[in-house]
Amino acid sequence: MKDQSIKRYYTLQEAAVYLALTESALRTMVARRQIDFQKLGSRIRFDINDLENMMIRYSSVNSIK
Repeated sequence: MKDQSIKRYYTLQEAAVYLALTESALRTMVARRQIDFQKLGSRIRFDINDLENMMIRYSSVNSIK
């Protein structure tokens, strides 16, 4: 059975903490469409799977340098 204690969708503030970014940096990434997000009315939410995939993608790019 799926663990219910793990959140699927994060707020902007939670996603910024998870990614170790400032909220401002994350807002800039949203505005530039550099990160996947969901918009629920005026609220922005981030799927944990998208955040993890982004971290993998960016870490593999940075490890090549």
